[in-house]
Amino acid sequence: MKKILTVIIISFSIVSCRESFYYLKLPTSYNGHKFVYKLKIPQKFVLMSYHPKTGEASETENSAHLADGTTIYITDNISSGSNYNEQKIAKYGENFGMLNYRLNDTATLYGVYNGRYWKEKKYPLVVVGYYNVDGNDVKSYDKLLNDIAMQVDSLKRIGGK
Repeated sequence: MKKILTVIIISFSIVSCRESFYYLKLPTSYNGHKFVYKLKIPQKFVLMSYHPKTGEASETENSAHLADGTTIYITDNISSGSNYNEQKIAKYGENFGMLNYRLNDTATLYGVYNGRYWKEKKYPLVVVGYYNVDGNDVKSYDKLLNDIAMQVDSLKRIGGK
């Protein structure tokens, strides 16, 4: 009986220590193929989604607003990235974009604004980023940006190692 109880306690401990993740997703398409990009977020968040009005450019931006004030975003606006990263806009201006980078290039912009960190990373068909990050948390948020995944028929990694 003692062995069974020990096994049950160990099993319960392993299950209860498992981490929960939430996903920030962006469905998009290119050349007639549909994709879903996913960022794994380790905590609950408030989702904000920007879809342009009819007749405007078709870019979409989804952002996760976290309890600590950090915002993580994903957009298919590869020409200029996030329209709401005010920290990037303060450094480069409103009209700064990534148009100078070829479609298949990966480019990264980053900075510090009022002691808070921001970063924007352009992949060939999607831009991901964060802003308002505490300096102690930069490495963990960088990992989130590098771990972006693309789902077509199966989950494929496009960033990171």
